[in-house]
Amino acid sequence: MPRPDGRYKLKQLILYVASKMREADYFGVTKLNKVLYRANISSYQEIGRKLTEFKFQKNTRGPTLRAFVPITQEMESDGLLGWDSRPRGPVNERRPLARVEPDMSVVPAEELVYVDREISRAWSLTGKQMSAEEHVTAAWYALRTGETIAPELSFVEDPGNSMPLSTQEEERAHAAIERYRARTRASSHPRSST
Repeated sequence: MPRPDGRYKLKQLILYVASKMREADYFGVTKLNKVLYRANISSYQEIGRKLTEFKFQKNTRGPTLRAFVPITQEMESDGLLGWDSRPRGPVNERRPLARVEPDMSVVPAEELVYVDREISRAWSLTGKQMSAEEHVTAAWYALRTGETIAPELSFVEDPGNSMPLSTQEEERAHAAIERYRARTRASSHPRSST
């Protein structure tokens, strides 16, 4: 079976998230982008394969698909996606609505696990809460607004979520530092030739 077109697969992922999140109290454009981004990164970290080849960029509210507007506009004009508007405090939530069932035959089961996990994790969070989570990541600190987020940044420890090292990890780190210092000292003192 030939690989599905990447654009088609991304549209099915958007429809899937929109249909699964239909009953969530909070679900707008920000939350949709965060679920897609986190699922994409989790898949990349854990199985070495991104869900989509479409790129994400740093935005004021966290990572967003660079192609979000053109893709969702295509989906809307094709009758695949609609929008609802719900008041949320001083703003209206722009809520994506799946108009058709997604074709999940193009998303391998081992990838869908990451999407389902992110939907579950994000279910009760607001878009603002999800954005706040992104504002402590290495990608947030490393990039300017509008820059593409390299997936490799996901392997950099997030400054806001630093985990303490175990005693064994600390011992290995100190030993590695000492080996490095010894090599540096040795290379800075060249041997005299006699």
